[in-house]
Amino acid sequence: MSVDQDVELTGNEADAADTYKSSFYLCVVASIPNSPTIHLVNNPAQPGIGKKDKLTIPMDVWKASETILPNEQSTRMPTTATNSANHGTPSVDNE
Repeated sequence: MSVDQDVELTGNEADAADTYKSSFYLCVVASIPNSPTIHLVNNPAQPGIGKKDKLTIPMDVWKASETILPNEQSTRMPTTATNSANHGTPSVDNE
């Protein structure tokens, strides 16, 4: 059974959020397995003050962000994936 909770970005993840700011999206998949939804959080590091060891995104913040239901696509953001070869830095697929 899934329990929704705060999301923590650490190390390279928090650094990438600080570096890429408005180009960075956090995708939270919630309510698994009964009713999965994807929440898109743009720029979770804002206001981006200083370097963080850990970045916590409270549940009420990510739940208030854009929600995508299964089989639904968003046209508001590019396809972004984290590539472990570049240490958590997001790579963007512009195809």
